[in-house]
Amino acid sequence: MADLDHFYIKKEWPQYALCLYNFVPSCPVCNRKIKATQSQCYEKFIYPYEEDFESKADFIISNLIEVNINNEEVKVE
Repeated sequence: MADLDHFYIKKEWPQYALCLYNFVPSCPVCNRKIKATQSQCYEKFIYPYEEDFESKADFIISNLIEVNINNEEVKVE
């Protein structure tokens, strides 16, 4: 399940804290673990309302059958 994350950090950009265009989908690992321990460099991230990442990333669900049959958690690579 994806999280909704603030693209512009609330502490630095409080005026965007509740702006719908500041919420972006994020995986829980990136949102809660990586982002919490590293400073955010905006040049490194893709802002989905202005850019796309079709040519920059591929996502593969490696256990789709098991998810549908056994109700397993989705494994994304």
